[in-house]
Amino acid sequence: MDMEFFFSNIYGQFQGAVQYSGDNTGAYADGYGIPEMCEFMKNEGKTPVENIALFNEYMTKFYSVSVV
Repeated sequence: MDMEFFFSNIYGQFQGAVQYSGDNTGAYADGYGIPEMCEFMKNEGKTPVENIALFNEYMTKFYSVSVV
């Protein structure tokens, strides 16, 4: 159950970015969509796992300060 919860939280960040990408309303007008997600994942200076962690942190901060 803990593993399922962990992965649900991780891929949920990606789901949100994809679902609302390009909405151009509210906080999403300033990004937080597919282009930003891809920039994190293309970072060759970090490992793929580090990129996922950085994207997770980015989206967590977004959701904690904005009303979506």
